[in-house]
Amino acid sequence: MIVSVYGIPRSGKDTFIKLVLQKRNNAVHIKGSEKLNELSKSLFGLKFRELNNKQQKEIRIEFTRFVKSINKEGCLIMVDGHYAFPNGNEFSSVFTDEDLDLYDVFFYLKRTPEEIVRNFNSDNKRDYLEYLLDVDKVQQWMNFELSNMQKVVESKEKDFIVLDSEPLTIDFVANFSKTSLQISKEIAKEIVELAGNKNVILTDLDKTISINDLTNDFIEKGELDNHRPKTIFKGDYYSWYQFYEFHSWLCSIENYEEAVLYSLSKLLINEKLVGDIRTLKSDSVVVALTTGMADAWNKKNKELNLFDCLYGYSKNNNLVITPLIKKLVAKYVTESIQTMGIGDSVIDLGMISQSNKGYLISMTKLDKRIIAKMEDGFDFKSIQQPSYSEYKYDFIKEGNIKW
Repeated sequence: MIVSVYGIPRSGKDTFIKLVLQKRNNAVHIKGSEKLNELSKSLFGLKFRELNNKQQKEIRIEFTRFVKSINKEGCLIMVDGHYAFPNGNEFSSVFTDEDLDLYDVFFYLKRTPEEIVRNFNSDNKRDYLEYLLDVDKVQQWMNFELSNMQKVVESKEKDFIVLDSEPLTIDFVANFSKTSLQISKEIAKEIVELAGNKNVILTDLDKTISINDLTNDFIEKGELDNHRPKTIFKGDYYSWYQFYEFHSWLCSIENYEEAVLYSLSKLLINEKLVGDIRTLKSDSVVVALTTGMADAWNKKNKELNLFDCLYGYSKNNNLVITPLIKKLVAKYVTESIQTMGIGDSVIDLGMISQSNKGYLISMTKLDKRIIAKMEDGFDFKSIQQPSYSEYKYDFIKEGNIKW
């Protein structure tokens, strides 16, 4: 597997990769800038930055060939890279199509601006001094990279994974073995085989099948810090690592089973939606894809008997379901079978839009991120809201849940 580690200067890419390599056998670090310069001097006798655009493209192609030539099954090849640099009062991307095609996964080291400034002051390099000594400019630089890079990478349905300063990120990357694409294809294959000649309903759980989110009650019973989720998902980054950190935190409590049962006692089922799904169940397979707590919902399904299969993170199964995995599962199942996608939030939009029919539920409040998606140009024409959704989006038409 070939992965990249991005981040602005002084974000600690080299140190991070060294720590990963200490925990991972059969791993290699290729220093991107050094290798580009090595190839440039070999072919043209100049540094990479001194080459013209045509020569730089040629070197990037050579770099891609080199990295692919040392890639072997089971090996983790890590390349550090840069997405953009300051250009006057703006930022210019140096990210290329070759980069996008080469890497299976894109990791991004997100540090606080204060950390970046401290790191800058602690070494002897003075490049980008005007930016790396200014907390506000550091934040602008990171914001530019995070927002633009995420759009570019996810447009190719590849993993863009935001990593923070937690030590847990080292283990997460060291143990990384499958991409969202691989996992999604495996799940889709299982669903298609299970469905046979039936249709498939893909549904979210918390605040979709239920009106409330059982995780909140679990956190209360577990006496956990209820502000922690906002910290983990700060900036609305819903990449693989955030969900991994979130579930690792939930599973760490001693009274786990007790908290699960307590959360289920507080659960409010969306009876109208469940009734609609039951009417379709005779000729449909119902599949739950949850970013929430699969252990709790598996227990609840013994009572509901609604889901034919359920995918999500549990204490004994570290399957992280992300928005990208939901989207890709819907895409690949839809290639073989008639599908319906049901969800409540921006996390579900990919799954809903990739299904033949999509329904957005809003029983507690409007998701402002969905409004932002509309303003950003997301196409909602294929998505409907059932009549019993308490809160309505004026850009989404109303429709009964049916095939």
